[in-house]
Amino acid sequence: MTDGYGAFTVNHSPLETARGCIAMQDEHRRIGTFAEECRACLVRHGIASDERSAPG
Repeated sequence: MTDGYGAFTVNHSPLETARGCIAMQDEHRRIGTFAEECRACLVRHGIASDERSAPG
């Protein structure tokens, strides 16, 4: 396993949504891993990624 970090920005308008997601993190992780969620987010927003630098 590789240790690393990610940085994300949040527009002020959906701030409460982001806070809710952070608060529900433990429950959310039962559904999928952080790496799976990151990949899905990139795909959802049409962002190309390199699997060699992907989390997990």
